[in-house]
Amino acid sequence: MSRKRYLIEVRGSDLPPAELPRSGMLVIGSSPEKAGFCVDGQGVAGVHCAIGRTKDGGFAIKDLGSEFGTLLNGERVTQARLKEGDDILVGSMRLRVVAAGADADAPEAAPAEPAAPQSAPKAREPSKSPPAHKTSKTKLPRIPGYQVHQRLGRGATGDVFLAVQESLDREVALKVLSQKHEADAAFVQSFQAEARSAAALNHPNVVTVHDVGEAGGVHYLTMEYMDRGSLEARVAKEGALPWPIVLGVLKDAASGLVYAESRGIVHRDIKPANLMQNHTGVTKIADLGLATNISQEDAPDGERKIFGTPHFISPEQIKGEKADCRSDLYALGSTAYRLLTGRTPFEGTSTREILRAKLRGESTPVRELATDVPEALARIVERLMELEPAERFPSASALLREVEAVQSGPAPGAAAAGGSPAVRRLLVPGLLAVAAILAAVFFLGGEPADELSAGGGPGPATAGSEVPSPFRELDDPQEAPPTPNELASETADDDIEEKLFETAAENALLRLAQRDLSPAERRDALREMAREYLGTTAATRAIEEAESIDEAIATAARQAAERDERLGGVLTAMREAAGLDDPALRPGHALRAMAAVEGLEALENDDAFRAERAKLEALVLSTALEQFTAVQTTMDEQRQSGDFDALRTTATDLLNRCDLPVFEEGQAPEGSERFASLAAELRELIDSIPQLELAHEREVADADRRRVAQGLAGAKGISAELARLDFGAAAERCGAFAEEVRSPGTRAWSEGLEARLREASRAIPLLVEEFDRWRRHKIDDPEDAAGRACDVRAATAEGLVVDDRSGERRIPWSAFGGRTEALDTLFSRRLERNYTQEERSSIGALMHFSALAEALAQVSEMFRPEGGAVFTEREAEDLPEAFVVAAEWIDGGPEREAFERDRRAVELLGAALVAGSDDQWTTAVSRLESLLIELPDSLLVRLLSDGSADELAR
Repeated sequence: MSRKRYLIEVRGSDLPPAELPRSGMLVIGSSPEKAGFCVDGQGVAGVHCAIGRTKDGGFAIKDLGSEFGTLLNGERVTQARLKEGDDILVGSMRLRVVAAGADADAPEAAPAEPAAPQSAPKAREPSKSPPAHKTSKTKLPRIPGYQVHQRLGRGATGDVFLAVQESLDREVALKVLSQKHEADAAFVQSFQAEARSAAALNHPNVVTVHDVGEAGGVHYLTMEYMDRGSLEARVAKEGALPWPIVLGVLKDAASGLVYAESRGIVHRDIKPANLMQNHTGVTKIADLGLATNISQEDAPDGERKIFGTPHFISPEQIKGEKADCRSDLYALGSTAYRLLTGRTPFEGTSTREILRAKLRGESTPVRELATDVPEALARIVERLMELEPAERFPSASALLREVEAVQSGPAPGAAAAGGSPAVRRLLVPGLLAVAAILAAVFFLGGEPADELSAGGGPGPATAGSEVPSPFRELDDPQEAPPTPNELASETADDDIEEKLFETAAENALLRLAQRDLSPAERRDALREMAREYLGTTAATRAIEEAESIDEAIATAARQAAERDERLGGVLTAMREAAGLDDPALRPGHALRAMAAVEGLEALENDDAFRAERAKLEALVLSTALEQFTAVQTTMDEQRQSGDFDALRTTATDLLNRCDLPVFEEGQAPEGSERFASLAAELRELIDSIPQLELAHEREVADADRRRVAQGLAGAKGISAELARLDFGAAAERCGAFAEEVRSPGTRAWSEGLEARLREASRAIPLLVEEFDRWRRHKIDDPEDAAGRACDVRAATAEGLVVDDRSGERRIPWSAFGGRTEALDTLFSRRLERNYTQEERSSIGALMHFSALAEALAQVSEMFRPEGGAVFTEREAEDLPEAFVVAAEWIDGGPEREAFERDRRAVELLGAALVAGSDDQWTTAVSRLESLLIELPDSLLVRLLSDGSADELAR
């Protein structure tokens, strides 16, 4: 594999491949700061493995102590040779070695020499020419006004470069958006807006954003360059840091968070990687003010993403609860734990395991892992990492006071021989790191390897890496004593020297006046100039100006604090006036109450107040809309159930709650337009309630007709029960569907039919009970085709016991079903007394149902599916005969009206069947329509219909 160029690619990804190194090593991992080939995936360590040249010119791979190891062609390896086509698995990401074609001009690669530790650069003197920087294979962007020298790392949104701002001759960190984000106009707009907001933040412990812009389609921002990098990089290289250093980090970070709290900012992603240090060792918070934008970068549409790093995120953020300043304090405590122990507080094989462990609070105490940490500092870390926010420090100010108290307290124990523990802990990681670099020569035929440091984290970056070395040069040695000749030269004219010194001081002050500095930067620069030119008139003026600036800064800070306090008080009063907890929130009333809060006038021109007021107004409207949605669900239920009185009341109340104030043009809160459309919808609904009510009644009636028809119909339905005089079963059937119907008219009809059936069921028992009082005991035999008479010897609930020529025989009552004339003979003048009115009504009901059953039996052939039957004029004339016989038993009143409707229905049905048999379909349809329109609630129609034909009745 020596003469060809080879690439390492991520399978199934659009990530550009990386070329295997011709010299040195290629580090693979998920850390943009430490890996030359950044591969982000589940189980991929920050520094996972490395590929380098072997002595014979080939390539080999070495695992760098990753948790899940490196698999080559399915087998876990510590160190192994590579060839074209090899499959490499790092965590969940699958990589492959592929050829990129021959490189004829490339000489045979020789093994690289071991890399020596790099020293930290000295502070750069002001100069018109930028210092020389390490070159990078990464294509450097061209931004007018900046000299870009090298890539520092890669983040989720793009690459970060070291550049020199030409106008001020200062080094800056230049962040360039990736092409993916540049194509998203909404993201770019949000990025620029929040970068400008972040640029307004100014504090000694917050990384300053200098500029944001666009050049040739490239979107960028510039930030203060922190040349010592992040604390994550430092602890990964050096291991656990000495506790005095961590205490200083806590103080600086707490000071930055105090400022963030004063601006109402919650960072939400405090972690070692977001705490940066400059060459003086000052710790500053990065990305303050940009957290909102970054949190949405990779969230799919409609999906809510938990923002924060699993190892450092607070428990309330995991549970989706609102983050506040105490969430940042939790993350800072987890960060301090990492710095003191070299480990994260909660570990696991997956993000899910880490988060579960965090919610259970299963972390090893700091002092078990770092025994020299003072008890007071350990208590601070433990309090910061309390599961419940209320158990933590209430604010960053409270934390800062506690840290300063520990710093000002006595040192924990005298130093032992060989130096204090803090000094030893500072030296040991450095010595081990040097040893690791020297020992790395054995790897891959003499190439330096990425070894683990004493603290358990990844070792120093490999040769050719862009990760800064952890080593620093010692201070320059003191100048040698002056020689006698040099001493003699100092005896020159003191007056001239003094004038030259004064002139230099004036020039320094003049140059300082021309620099574009913030007030705090100018104050510090003036004091530094005064120290350099102490005793000069210019130095005196510089000190006076610095003191004036200091007083102005203090005044501005006091005014800002007073303004923030006033702003907080007004916003609190507005929230209380809004009444967001009211379950029947009236947004118009809430907005008017908010506008009436005292103190608003003084804040009308305050951008922060206007933004917070807009958020609160939008919250009022969104809360009301959520409540309205629930009420609309109730209204839908009322409409479905037919409770239109309640629907009218609910809709009217909701309409009244839609009353919003009249807003000036362009001043309407977000979401207010929805209330106008909702009010129009509610008015339309209220106006349409009468029509809805009528339509609902028709729907219910239609459904009830179908339910009744289905309850009556069928081979074993009420027709069959009427035919065998089983009126009790028929009544039970009616009672069943009478309970299910909802329309009052259909329920009344069903209940009336049930009552009439029960009345008919009492007629036969009357004959059984009065058998001893029968006037005549002869009857026409219903089972005899010739209709011969026979003698009745007994009457039972099951039937009659008779004598005939063959002897004693039982005739069931069902034999009289559908034989109206036989029933008439059975009841006529049967008893020795007259029937009572009640008894006559029962017999009349029986006769009515018998006549109906007889008519249905006569037309049954006309309704058979196979068809072919013919209904004659003669049959039509005979069809109502049973009703003529039954009419003698029906008295006046509602019973007579129901009887006459069924008789009329039978006549119309017979006429229609005759017309149909004669192919006179127009006449047949007309007569059937008359039947359905005139007599839709007659028992005959309901027995012959499945309910759908009732549409004709309307």
